[in-house]
Amino acid sequence: MLKIEKNLNGRSLRVSLAGEVDSITAPEFEREVQDLENVDEVTLDLKDLAYTSSAGLRVLLGLKRRLAGRPLKLENVGAEVREVFDLTGSSALLGL
Repeated sequence: MLKIEKNLNGRSLRVSLAGEVDSITAPEFEREVQDLENVDEVTLDLKDLAYTSSAGLRVLLGLKRRLAGRPLKLENVGAEVREVFDLTGSSALLGL
């Protein structure tokens, strides 16, 4: 199960994720971060994210690509989620 909370403050989008991002929930996450037309930066709060699979990582990397140089900030990355990023070599790509 995945819970997504979005807060747009001006042109800054803050997205909080709780639960797990896997092959079942990744499409929902992707839909929620699809429209970036009026966004200058995105902050993802991962404090309550317990797990992400490669499907979640794909959404994150796609989000980074679509931002095209605009900032993507990841906050409160837990040890298990960080391990997935580290093992796949994605930490540097995500600015961790």
